[in-house]
Amino acid sequence: MEITITDLIVGLLTGLIIAIILYLYGKEKGMSEALKNPTLIYPNIPDITIVGKYRIPNQTPEQIVTGLNKWLLFSGYGHAVFPNVVRLIRIAEPEEARKKKKALEKLQFLRDGVPEELTLFLSPSSEENSLDVEARCVPVMYTKMGQYVQFLFPRSSVDDARRLCTEFMTSTMHILQAKILRGPEAESSICPVGHFDFLYNTPTENNVNKRAHELIGSAAKSILLTGWIDREFIGDIENARNRGINIRIITKSPEGSDKIVREDFKRLLEVVGKNNIKLNSRCHDRFLVCEHKCIVGSMYYVDASKTRFESAIYTDDTNILEKLIEHFERIWKDSSSITPT
Repeated sequence: MEITITDLIVGLLTGLIIAIILYLYGKEKGMSEALKNPTLIYPNIPDITIVGKYRIPNQTPEQIVTGLNKWLLFSGYGHAVFPNVVRLIRIAEPEEARKKKKALEKLQFLRDGVPEELTLFLSPSSEENSLDVEARCVPVMYTKMGQYVQFLFPRSSVDDARRLCTEFMTSTMHILQAKILRGPEAESSICPVGHFDFLYNTPTENNVNKRAHELIGSAAKSILLTGWIDREFIGDIENARNRGINIRIITKSPEGSDKIVREDFKRLLEVVGKNNIKLNSRCHDRFLVCEHKCIVGSMYYVDASKTRFESAIYTDDTNILEKLIEHFERIWKDSSSITPT
């Protein structure tokens, strides 16, 4: 019987469709069972993958493996060496698993949290005679998740996997006399590095003001602002308010200021409402937060800032934003912050 290219294509497509159906069935079944049983979990790969960054004395991949040889034999791991990559692979199996011929059957006898593989990605370091190492460790659970219908695990298995992979990575890097640069921690807990821009004003340039106008104009949910505000930005604030944006401002009392400042503050009260403004004479902060972006710097949000030397940092870094929002709430709730009358 002659097999044609068409037959091969049909066979491949059929196999692919079956694999997709099994995957979707397993996922649906796993998620529905997880809802019925709160002790079970449907983990994502980043939740069970432990990553870390280290710095070790400069050496070849072969020298690294030689230094780890006793540790690997004792722990039941073999190795594979590639240019700039060292892979430590679990080879020890329980007696019950060794009796099974099929790989999937062997997996059933293995503890979910045991490290399956630790991969070390090597690169030249900025420090002389050193290598930077990006380490990535995955548990046996990682391999089991490839069985299409094997999705559910006890919550304790996820914790177990994180702990055992962390310990394995830590022990391995200790033997290599590594300096910790980051981690080890679950990949899902690592926030991406945010974007940063340095902004400045001069008597002839107003880059900070321009970016602040853009942020307020593009806000979709909320605006938090500290510092003086005048007619330079009150129009933007009013437009944001008309779009239904939640706005809160911490500033200082205009008492003792000139007529223009008092008039601008009165207009701000009309636009935002006194319940959305706090007065705090001790607040010297100057920042603007619009959802996932912020500006922190020297300038007040006033027209005069365009004629001064001012500087600020713009960022969407989640860590900075979280801390800045916490700081705003701290001032807002402080006993010295009062609602204007």
